[in-house]
Amino acid sequence: MRKVLAWCIGALFILYGLIRFGGSAMIFHALTTGVESGFQDGIDKIAALVDRTADIQIVPFTVAGYFAYVALLGASQIAGTLGTMFRRRWGVWVMGVYFLIFGLGFVNFQLFNMKTGVLFVSLALYGLMLWLLRLSPTGRRRDEPVVAT
Repeated sequence: MRKVLAWCIGALFILYGLIRFGGSAMIFHALTTGVESGFQDGIDKIAALVDRTADIQIVPFTVAGYFAYVALLGASQIAGTLGTMFRRRWGVWVMGVYFLIFGLGFVNFQLFNMKTGVLFVSLALYGLMLWLLRLSPTGRRRDEPVVAT
């Protein structure tokens, strides 16, 4: 039962990562090729955010750069979740990078909104997933003996 629940949480992470990666990749493609798409409303909203926060951003972003950042978030979320689900140590580390760059996005834009809550809920769910899979934050199984080399 624990493993099934952990895999359900993992499936949610993968789905959210696919939405992030796929959506931002399509918008990034539309931006860089000039192809007319149905994404103009979303592009305009992000352009307004980038313009509004241009003076306070620590690392300046363009609209295309923002969508590349979101694609990176999606890719790292998918890879980290898969690694964790298949009990690979690198999965925990990749998820750590995902949470770090997700949080740094808020710091960079100095904007804290509803998505900040998504970050904290994601951290809690990931912690629950690690507990359900009996993994430590280093990726080692909790019941795995530590062998000195």
